[in-house]
Amino acid sequence: MLNHKADIMSQITITKDFVEKSEEGFELKSNNFSGKINLYAETLGISPEQVAAVLDALKTLSDIREDKIAKRMASKAATINYKTNRKPTEKIVRDFKKLVEASPNCTPEMLEDLGMNNTVKIIDTDTKAPDLHVKMVAGVPHITYEKTPFEGIRLYGRINGGPYDFQCVVAHPYFDDTRERRDATQAELREYYAYFMKNGKEVGLRSKGIKITLEALD
Repeated sequence: MLNHKADIMSQITITKDFVEKSEEGFELKSNNFSGKINLYAETLGISPEQVAAVLDALKTLSDIREDKIAKRMASKAATINYKTNRKPTEKIVRDFKKLVEASPNCTPEMLEDLGMNNTVKIIDTDTKAPDLHVKMVAGVPHITYEKTPFEGIRLYGRINGGPYDFQCVVAHPYFDDTRERRDATQAELREYYAYFMKNGKEVGLRSKGIKITLEALD
């Protein structure tokens, strides 16, 4: 059995972009922004024309989305139209944020009220453990886990209750155990556990063990 020493308390800081990825989230933030930007525009020294430009872009995108919803996905055209317009609209919003932040009167409270502030989340890595899942895919054990925000996992394995003499670093959110069977005519039990990896080191807690039986081949 391999020993694992406790790591020094560590944290990960995650910055969430103020532009929401989901359509619903983007629409909610757009409505919030549209209803409040005129409260701050004069204070920020932003012209009515500049405000109108970003509001028009948001309105156009919202109308496209409403059209897509109304058609209930009967046609892919509305979805393609939305996706085509999403990135340029995001650029307009991001550029407008720079305009807001460039004002000497801009405050963090204004950015928060407009929904234009990036949020920061702190994760205590010492309390996190991989949630492993395994199933047979194409004749081999297929292991999956949620990778973000870590670099991957160090996976440990054993066969038929023996020592955990197999280990590897997994950078993808999945791993296929393609090792040859010891005896294809006999059923084989494979067991696994893992630790998250960050900055090339194991962090957090050991995962719960998982196991799967490879049935004997005729």
